[in-house]
Amino acid sequence: MRTTAGSNCLLLAFATLSVLVVGKSYAETVTIDFDDTGPVITDLGGYNSVGADYIEDGFYFFGIVSSDEYEVDTEADMGFFGPFSFRYSGNAALYNSYQTYTGITRQGGGLFNLNEFSVSEINPGLAANITMEGVFYDGTFTSTIVRTDGIGITQETFTAGNDFSGFQNLKELRLYNHNPGHQLNSLTFDLHTSGYEPSGDLNSDGFVGIGDLNVVLSKWNQFVSRGVWLDGDPSGDNFVGIEDLNIVLGNWNAGTPPAHVVPEPVGLTLLVLGGPALMSQGRKGRSKVVPTFI
Repeated sequence: MRTTAGSNCLLLAFATLSVLVVGKSYAETVTIDFDDTGPVITDLGGYNSVGADYIEDGFYFFGIVSSDEYEVDTEADMGFFGPFSFRYSGNAALYNSYQTYTGITRQGGGLFNLNEFSVSEINPGLAANITMEGVFYDGTFTSTIVRTDGIGITQETFTAGNDFSGFQNLKELRLYNHNPGHQLNSLTFDLHTSGYEPSGDLNSDGFVGIGDLNVVLSKWNQFVSRGVWLDGDPSGDNFVGIEDLNIVLGNWNAGTPPAHVVPEPVGLTLLVLGGPALMSQGRKGRSKVVPTFI
């Protein structure tokens, strides 16, 4: 049993603090569906290139070859299939050739959370693995793999908490397009209000304080989706408890407080546990290749 007398006393000790400030959430939620800007479709029955770069709603998309045969990262052409193409999945979908990844960042920088994304297969009935890689503000990263169902060229949606977790506080998202490939139909992001999100900033207001403590207390002793910060699980163990509280307290007052928040001392003597160290990965120089269909 995860509940102890000590943890209950700790919860009570923080109960009076939890009412001081209501946690602040995200400034904006954005959905990219590749229809807003009207990609130019001249070949209604075929492939329409947009080059190695594409911009929509403040997000920058770029195609990169990830094959080991290239010594440097190589730009990969991206594009859309026309509505009369047998590969068309019912709306505009961004395609990047297999053995490549689609990189996604915010224009001008800034952090974001991935809420969900929708894809469709490139070939009828051929399931495809999609490696998701999220790069955090400090260069560390997380990754996981999801897989399409192989039923046909239909849209499938993968959501945070159900199909993946931990893709928060990102400065870049990479979706690897393994053979036989997939098309990207839409993505939904939460935009952060500040450019730096310290560990323990569960409500993503750029500051670790009472609002983040409230997040932990509101889910205390509950099993939640693994690694979802807004559910109070920065430790990633599916359970909100002392490990998550330690992460918040260990980064107390980190970042820049919002205008309505006054920094408060922790006022407690607790042993703080640090977060896991992750490998970092940078981006290299780029040349360019054209798409491949199979």
